[in-house]
Amino acid sequence: LDLGSPLNNLAYALREQGRLDEALAMFEETLEVQRAENDAEGAAVAQKNIGETLVRLGHRQRHGHRVGHQRQRLQAVVLTGFPPRS
Repeated sequence: LDLGSPLNNLAYALREQGRLDEALAMFEETLEVQRAENDAEGAAVAQKNIGETLVRLGHRQRHGHRVGHQRQRLQAVVLTGFPPRS
């Protein structure tokens, strides 16, 4: 049963509505679920979404670098099927 994708979609909808704090909490929950489901690609997407939401919340200097890092991780997962080693 894939719970991560519906949670991610809900979080995305919250973010688009400007409900950024709720979206961030939901993306963080999504990340936990994706990790529990051993879904590396889903976890990378969730991490990217967390970073993008933090940037929208004004945490650009503190967390903005996470967005680029998570995009690289997602690209590695898509190309290889596995996340890069941190």
